[in-house]
Amino acid sequence: MTNLQLKNDQPIIDKNEINPNLKPIDKNANVITFGWMKPVIKKIRKQKTMNKCDIHPLSVEMGAFLAGKKSAQSWNTALTSSRQQNKPMKSLLKQLFASNKSRLMWLIFLVPITSLCGVCALIALRQFTEFLKPQSFYDCDQLLVQTPPSFVNLPYKDGLTKALKELWGFLILVISSQLLNIVIQNISFSLVLKSTVQGVNGFLDLIYQKILVMSDQARTGTAQGNVTNLLYSDTQKISQLLIYLHQLCQIPLDLIVYIIYLGVQIDPLGLTGLTAYMVLFPMLGIVMGKVSFLQNKNMSLRDLRVKRSTEVLNGIKVIKLFSQEKVQHARLQNARDKEISTLLLFCVCMSFFGLVQTAASPMMTSIAFAALNFSDKFDVAGAFTTMFLFQYLANSIVLLPIMMSSLSEAKISSRRIATFLQLSEQDPGVIIQMKDLSVEQQNKVSEFKETAIKVLNKPSFTWQLASDKYIPDILDPFYKENTKAINRINKTFPQTLEKFKQSLSTFTTPLKLQQAKVEIQVAKQQEDLELDIEEIKNAAEHTPKNMDVIDKWCLELDLPYVSRLCSLEQYNYVNYLPQKKDSQLTILKKQAVNIQSMRYFMNKAANNETHDNPDVVKNLDIEIQRGELIGICGQVGSGKTSLFSAILGEMRISGKLRENMLKYTNKEGQQYINFDYNNEDIPVEEDPRFDPNIPHIIINGKLAYFSQQSHIFTRTAKENILFGKEFDPIKYQKVVKICCLEDDFKIMADGDNTEIGGKGVTLSGGQKARVALARAIYSDPDIILLDDPLSAVDAHVGKTIWNDAILGYLRQRGTTVLIASHQTQYFNDCDKVMNIVDGEIKTFMTVAQIMENKIKILGITGEQSTIKSTQLEQSTTIQVAPAVQEKNVITQQKKEQQTSQGVVKGQTYKKWFYSGSTTLAVFLIFILVLNQSITQYQTILVSHWSSDKYGWTAKNQSQGHSTDVTIENCVDIPTRWCTNTQASVGELFSISSPVEPSMRAMILSTCVTENNADITMKQGSPSDNYLWLYIGLTGVIIITSFSSNLCLTAFFLTISSKLHNIMLKSLLHTKMSFFDTTPQGQILNRLSKDTDAVDSNVLRWAQVSTSTFLMIAGMIISIAAVNYPALVVIIPCFIVFIVVFLSFRTIFPQIKRLEAVTRSPVFNICQETIDCLVSIRAFGAQKDQTRMYREAVNINSSLYYQQYGIQRWLFFRLGILTSLFAFFVTLAATIVAPLMDSVAQYTGVVISYAFSISNLLNQFVMGLVTLEGEMSSVERLIEYQDLPAEGVFVKPDFKLANDWPRNNSGIEVKNLQFRYRPELDLVLKKLDFKLQPKEHIGIVGRTGAGKSSITVAMYRLAEPDKGSEIIVDGVNILDLGLHQARKAFTIIPQDPFLFSGTLRQCLCPYSQADAEGVKTEGLERIDDKRMWEALEQVQMKEYFLKQPGQLDSKIATNGDNLSAGQKQLVCVARALLRKASCVILDEATAQVDRENDQLIQQTIRNAFSEVTVLSIAHRLDTIIDFDRIIVMDKGNIAEFDTPANLVRKEGVFFELVNKTGAETSEKLKKAAFQAERQRQAGEKVNVDID
Repeated sequence: MTNLQLKNDQPIIDKNEINPNLKPIDKNANVITFGWMKPVIKKIRKQKTMNKCDIHPLSVEMGAFLAGKKSAQSWNTALTSSRQQNKPMKSLLKQLFASNKSRLMWLIFLVPITSLCGVCALIALRQFTEFLKPQSFYDCDQLLVQTPPSFVNLPYKDGLTKALKELWGFLILVISSQLLNIVIQNISFSLVLKSTVQGVNGFLDLIYQKILVMSDQARTGTAQGNVTNLLYSDTQKISQLLIYLHQLCQIPLDLIVYIIYLGVQIDPLGLTGLTAYMVLFPMLGIVMGKVSFLQNKNMSLRDLRVKRSTEVLNGIKVIKLFSQEKVQHARLQNARDKEISTLLLFCVCMSFFGLVQTAASPMMTSIAFAALNFSDKFDVAGAFTTMFLFQYLANSIVLLPIMMSSLSEAKISSRRIATFLQLSEQDPGVIIQMKDLSVEQQNKVSEFKETAIKVLNKPSFTWQLASDKYIPDILDPFYKENTKAINRINKTFPQTLEKFKQSLSTFTTPLKLQQAKVEIQVAKQQEDLELDIEEIKNAAEHTPKNMDVIDKWCLELDLPYVSRLCSLEQYNYVNYLPQKKDSQLTILKKQAVNIQSMRYFMNKAANNETHDNPDVVKNLDIEIQRGELIGICGQVGSGKTSLFSAILGEMRISGKLRENMLKYTNKEGQQYINFDYNNEDIPVEEDPRFDPNIPHIIINGKLAYFSQQSHIFTRTAKENILFGKEFDPIKYQKVVKICCLEDDFKIMADGDNTEIGGKGVTLSGGQKARVALARAIYSDPDIILLDDPLSAVDAHVGKTIWNDAILGYLRQRGTTVLIASHQTQYFNDCDKVMNIVDGEIKTFMTVAQIMENKIKILGITGEQSTIKSTQLEQSTTIQVAPAVQEKNVITQQKKEQQTSQGVVKGQTYKKWFYSGSTTLAVFLIFILVLNQSITQYQTILVSHWSSDKYGWTAKNQSQGHSTDVTIENCVDIPTRWCTNTQASVGELFSISSPVEPSMRAMILSTCVTENNADITMKQGSPSDNYLWLYIGLTGVIIITSFSSNLCLTAFFLTISSKLHNIMLKSLLHTKMSFFDTTPQGQILNRLSKDTDAVDSNVLRWAQVSTSTFLMIAGMIISIAAVNYPALVVIIPCFIVFIVVFLSFRTIFPQIKRLEAVTRSPVFNICQETIDCLVSIRAFGAQKDQTRMYREAVNINSSLYYQQYGIQRWLFFRLGILTSLFAFFVTLAATIVAPLMDSVAQYTGVVISYAFSISNLLNQFVMGLVTLEGEMSSVERLIEYQDLPAEGVFVKPDFKLANDWPRNNSGIEVKNLQFRYRPELDLVLKKLDFKLQPKEHIGIVGRTGAGKSSITVAMYRLAEPDKGSEIIVDGVNILDLGLHQARKAFTIIPQDPFLFSGTLRQCLCPYSQADAEGVKTEGLERIDDKRMWEALEQVQMKEYFLKQPGQLDSKIATNGDNLSAGQKQLVCVARALLRKASCVILDEATAQVDRENDQLIQQTIRNAFSEVTVLSIAHRLDTIIDFDRIIVMDKGNIAEFDTPANLVRKEGVFFELVNKTGAETSEKLKKAAFQAERQRQAGEKVNVDID
């Protein structure tokens, strides 16, 4: 941490470091107002941003460790309980609920109070609507004196007094219930927020702890691609359920309470409205089932896309070198299209939920109104209360299945996590680490205390058992899809076969056969037709006899080869359907191919039996003493790396000894979780480490491991070397020196404090190897395993490492060293040499014994080296450009995390919106406005209905339906006017009444004033026209609602798809320097989390914001139209709302953005742990990795906690405002109602809208702010849309010949000036050289001299300066498109990379595309014969012939199931299959043994004899017989001549030769002169320096 000291001795904390002085943010007890967010809010307002130093920590009990421990204890308790009761184990969700029982009990207590507050609103609404109507303010005395009688309003003061006297209690009820509701909801949310953070942190910790102990087989199989979604998507699904748990509990209770209120307080007939729900509920159930299936499928497809994206990022350099951007883009786009298709179906289903939410209320209201209307019980107070209540019911009815869907999602996610936690781990008890044993335990193996490594019981090892190949269904991305496809094939196969047999029987009649022969005779030979017919007949009953014939048909018909089928993605039954233009024979061929394809998949599904992989380490029996130096040699694939993996416990015990381990490995059901929590509640079981019946490897001392694939972490170079160990400056400098890193650090931007990026992308292969070696040496191991550390470095560097690091430093410390290498000339200094052949140790003896027994091992001569420090000359530069570039990139990365500050820019919204369809947007706006207009009018229609606004009821009365005005409880009315206690006023005032007009008023006055009678006006039955109009509007609302939801979904998904596609294209088209300098986790975060956020979160919140805005706008316009005085309240309230929103708008996005930024380290650490798991375990660095991971999780979860905290902070304040808003609008309606009849009749509309707007404003503000927070993901996607492109792939203006470049074409380089970036210095300076056709040229030079830069310039990974020319076959490739230019070359890179899939797919991009259902246009189909020939040339044919599937044998991600040498050989085979005029070799055989190196070098010379070869060499023996050699020095060509002439000149090349040592240098000189003599004599060059 960087601190600047002030005068008052108070340090300034670096803004990018955590401030240790801040207090835990979850310790504040203010759970009502969430006032603990105030310091954060003040800080952000002041700074206009939020930095890492502003993040308050979480308390210890909320942190990852204790949360994980609590989750593990819950798991173990549940497992113990299930075993004792013999019942299924509780799910993870139930365990989580059980561990938070106290909080849930509080929640159960608080939920009914919230429901009670909702009922209070209904009671108040009914009372206000029932009283505040024109009739309540009529002056009855004036009614009696009018002739004829007419209603006159009371004086305003009297009317207001009457209203307030009647309603004051309900006004208090309104404000108090609203405020109490807000308080209770905040308390409930505070409870669930803590449970959520603690629970999710626990799951995150369990997942990471599982990664650290899972088997290598699970790591390379199931874990790849699943981990990202487990960390984000699955934990996010669980957190979404938990965070809204109080709503899930409240919804069922609300339903019950509202239904009871409706039946009791309104009218039982109102319950008829629920019949609409009875119709909708089964439909919701069906849709819910589909939603659950689509969610599961979408998560699996997301897994697949993320896995492919990760693979593409890992292999981006190979993609560019081989011009595979289009096919890889198609692969990713194919996965994305499937995901979008599934997401679209999911959103259509969710649109149905939106329809129900919108339409359920008017549908239920229509039915209830119809029942009340036809029973003459319709009244305005009941109508508005019913409408309002049905709105609540509709929300609850819709939210219930959505919450159930969320519960279903969480269950699936918890099952996925639980399944992941039970993936296979390393074989128990095989490895016995003496340092981990107690004294008592050490006594059990005391006879091996002086032994470094001892193997007992002669075990054999394999990479994968049959059980390891099983992928759990819930983690298999294609399980359900494949099951569905297989079921369809099984179902349709009998009918398809029967139809085929019928067609065949018709075709094979003599007449038809003769016609076919006549038709086809011109185009084909007769025997070909007979073969076709024979194979067609055979297809009906048997598997193919002649697969070549079937494949030939597939080629003719453009169908997937039956012989190459491997994935159901290749099969689409539509492609096999006959077309009109097809002849009968063509139709039969299609049917036959279809039958054979269906048979293949049916047999594959039925025969799912798998077998163990072959043993790769056999009968291991070694004992290595402390301090010994063991050299291990053998051919590529012989088992050297596998031996190290076995010693590290990464492989599987196989054979008969496996049976003795079954009691430890074949445990049924769930298993206990311990990890590093030291839980004491786990039953003690037998320790397999001391079982004599199983094999053991005893390790006596601390281990360190150097892997062939150098494991580099996203840290500084220094941190990579220290790897969690304490810094010892003396030892550190010593290790740096003996690993030849001093000069490298000098030219790095910040020396050894330079961040070197994930996987060491900013380093050369040699630099990565030396950093990894320094890490292994610095760890002070007792035993060090070195897997070919010398292959990636120059010869003179290799000699220094051997002398100074291995013979000097390590041996002097007494370290036991096991080194596997193809540089066997160094093994003369070893105590013993181990030779491995086909997985077995054939030789394990001293060098003297080897010589004595005359065992031939290349390089072993018996002559030991003289140990001395080889001083390397100072290099002026070591790849200066990447180093300087890294400095700028680190600055840029920090800037990137800070660029998006403040609110989301309008330009972001503009780009986002314009990414959608314009036509769809116009239609969408129209349909939304139409829908909202009709919805608002429908509500107002209820008031019009009750007041007969349109005169339809009056019209009915004029046709015989009268208004009945009655007087109740009047006993003094003469019987001639009234025969009972009720008198009809209509009779008194009718024209035919016998009562004199002057007497009528007196009669009424006497009746009312003296007898306290009640006058009741009962209008005749309302016209049914209002009901039919209401029902008709409901139908229109249903149609427009569904249309608007569907259009919104389609519009936003179009945006999401386009944003991702543009970003993906930009990523694949950008310059290589971007990937070299940008952490992979940062890119992967955009391809996973950000893309997922745009797909779901942005879509959801955009819909919420749009719909709520239109509803609020519609309601406000309606209120203004029917009660304009209410604007006096509405306008000030909205001004306050806008102020609060704008204030909040500047705060929430900052927290959201920083939360997204701090999530990247969580991804990075997990991804690096998976990639480097073997090294982490070998070094015992699990605790250090866990510490860093937990720190990252705690920081991110603190921001997650604050993210929801700030929402609730706003919710509380908005709740206060909306409560006051509802109160003042209701008060305004009460005050205005006595004044104007025209306003009073709309009281129900105004007050119901006041309550609705209160809820909607909260939803709108939260929705809009949440949307703005999620828009940071859109910003991040857009940011990657404009990455600097490396150039145009194809320039149509340049018409190249079809055979360009020809094999015999030359290459001429003129004035080549090259720099990695415009602001950097030149690394190649005015190079001029010419390569003759078929000439083999070597490029050598000191490290950093510019050798690799020539390759970079020729491939145009960065563009050379203007004026440079690279002319191939007469064409300057700098004028061509990138793919056109790169077509001239093929390359065998130093770092081999293979895509996952099958061997065939690795060698043939066409097969890869075809297998994944991607268009194969422009790709060449490579036949099997050529592939086998290429594999044979690189000595890999025999190996793959033994593998299951042969050409279809599985290749793991990056070829992790192959050794580094095998991967390199497959890469050489891949290059052999690519036709080019020039082959570039970048130390292509660095990782293969000397014998195979010679064979491959010879293969290269033979296979590429007709093309130009340009080889960058670290080992001079690989190019000493080349035609000429370019010697680079400081970016210039120092020398360029034949090897012999360069030796004669005694210049730079001569100096490099001499540095290889006296013996080797003499051999090299002799070889150079021998090659010269052979050329002069016209002989084939064939030299041997051994």
